[in-house]
Amino acid sequence: MIELRPILTPEGLLLWGRLLGTWGREDCAFLRGLFAELALPAGSRVLLDFSGLGHLHFSCAPWLVELSRALEEEGARVEIAGLNDRLRDILELGAASDGRDFIERHGGNGSPLPGRAERLGSGGRQSRFGRPDPHGLAAARLN
Repeated sequence: MIELRPILTPEGLLLWGRLLGTWGREDCAFLRGLFAELALPAGSRVLLDFSGLGHLHFSCAPWLVELSRALEEEGARVEIAGLNDRLRDILELGAASDGRDFIERHGGNGSPLPGRAERLGSGGRQSRFGRPDPHGLAAARLN
């Protein structure tokens, strides 16, 4: 599952995607299709937050690397956060040198949102769909 939350910043749109639970190849394929349908504005930032991820299958590593490349080709900036040592190893082993490059280019440490110590969404259960922002985007938890 992924929780998507659009955040408007002075620099533009930040789409925060928190990966949750156990992820296999089907989840990565779903994520790629989802981002293909979103048509993000040029200059958008996509933050993939791995802090809620319990397990990532090795087969996901190349999919995530390819997703980041596709988003960058469309003009988005990709960042990653919340990687623990086990997930870092899975990305590096699953995608070899591309996995290491993915981690180095997009980060992988620190808090889920730069400049914020607290986590978004902490403090209560959220509905599946949140209130739309001024641009018609809404926070959502997707399976």
